[in-house]
Amino acid sequence: MCVNGRLLGSVRLWAVATMVVLLASCASLRPGFTEPTVNVTGLHMLPAESGELAPRIGLRLRITNPNPDDLMISGMSYSMALQGYDLLNGVSAKVPVLKAYSETPLELELTTNILELVRLARSLSRRPANQPIDYEFAAKLDTGRYTPSIRIKESGEVNFESLSAQP
Repeated sequence: MCVNGRLLGSVRLWAVATMVVLLASCASLRPGFTEPTVNVTGLHMLPAESGELAPRIGLRLRITNPNPDDLMISGMSYSMALQGYDLLNGVSAKVPVLKAYSETPLELELTTNILELVRLARSLSRRPANQPIDYEFAAKLDTGRYTPSIRIKESGEVNFESLSAQP
């Protein structure tokens, strides 16, 4: 009985070691891979759906693929924070192929978190109107079952007075 227990323990140890090596090798599936970059190029209000309280926002992006291979994206989840408030989020399965050494324009739809919107409005009411607002866009790009997801981020600031002054 003890011999079988040792044998079973050795088999388990070997299986765990094999899994660790296989998982570590997944990191080398894309040697020389450079993360894509994202630029937020526009925000606009979308018409409200019937009975919907939360406003929906259209977001325009430009994703740059600096790699020699096209990136096939099966879907993505994304979020946008304003002044540190996790205000907007969404998901999409309609992501075009990110062509090698190219920029791909993309239009997404974001849903507003009403509670965070109220908190943001309260916070903004305590500061000067012309002060820029910080934003952070984050996305997780799903490239398939056997490859790790790609995470991209962009942050910056926007001055809403300058946006409203544009035609």
